[in-house]
Amino acid sequence: MHLLDVRQHNAKATFFLIGKDVAASGNARAILAAGHEMVNHTDSHPNLFWFQPAAGQELDGCASLGKTAGTKITLFRPPFGGRRQCSSDSRNMGLVLSLCPVTAYDWSAKSAEAIVGK
Repeated sequence: MHLLDVRQHNAKATFFLIGKDVAASGNARAILAAGHEMVNHTDSHPNLFWFQPAAGQELDGCASLGKTAGTKITLFRPPFGGRRQCSSDSRNMGLVLSLCPVTAYDWSAKSAEAIVGK
């Protein structure tokens, strides 16, 4: 099953988007057309603890995907859970933080199949 096809099962998904990856694939419009939600997950997925001076640029880069797709992204999930490093930038952009108290280490998997296997 293709991930965007969860709609045929009356399901909705939330996609935590890394801007440069989605821009390259062109999937932003398809995500919205399928009735799913997009969340800003920065433009290049840096650890904002070390990258804080440019956090605003990272948020802007991913936010532009929403504009391209004809919507406004209103949620933000910081990479690696670094909320302190970017909370003022995200708040100033009108983004609500979407946080998770645990990590699945999905970023460390070698393939999509490995992530599903977890």
